[in-house]
Amino acid sequence: RCRGDAKCRAFQVNYLEDSCTSLQADSRARGASLNHTEQPINYFEKICLNVPPCSKEWMLERVEGFEVDGYDDIVRENIQTRQKCAELCVSEKNLPCRSAEYHERDFVCRLSRQDRRTKPLNFRATNKVVSYIENQCAPGAEASIRCPYEELQGRDVNHSDLQLSVRSKE
Repeated sequence: RCRGDAKCRAFQVNYLEDSCTSLQADSRARGASLNHTEQPINYFEKICLNVPPCSKEWMLERVEGFEVDGYDDIVRENIQTRQKCAELCVSEKNLPCRSAEYHERDFVCRLSRQDRRTKPLNFRATNKVVSYIENQCAPGAEASIRCPYEELQGRDVNHSDLQLSVRSKE
């Protein structure tokens, strides 16, 4: 619903309460009011990228204060915004950019063919001025390839991020 609503700048999903709340202000407008919580809440924000869209429901995932240590394939300096760093990753032609790290303090963007799933032991906490950005549109980023699932009969997680009508289990 948020995607089609011009007033909706962000939304949050509270898994404990099975609720989804539309927000008319994004993280820039909220500033310090966007706080860390231990509750099972995800925050989603609309951004406009100057790159072609892909078929995913969302193109990027961001985790503040984390990085994939030791796997910087391309380092770009003097990149003024996190959004520009994300655009560089999504549009990179010389490697399949799976992730980027944006260092706010020194305006450095590090592009990598690795991500937190291909190198989970190297996904580490760092300081708050680093944003880990994962490209969901990267070649080979299909969930079926990277995240095997085990079927558990008669179980439900009691919430969903997206509901689709399908014709078969496959």
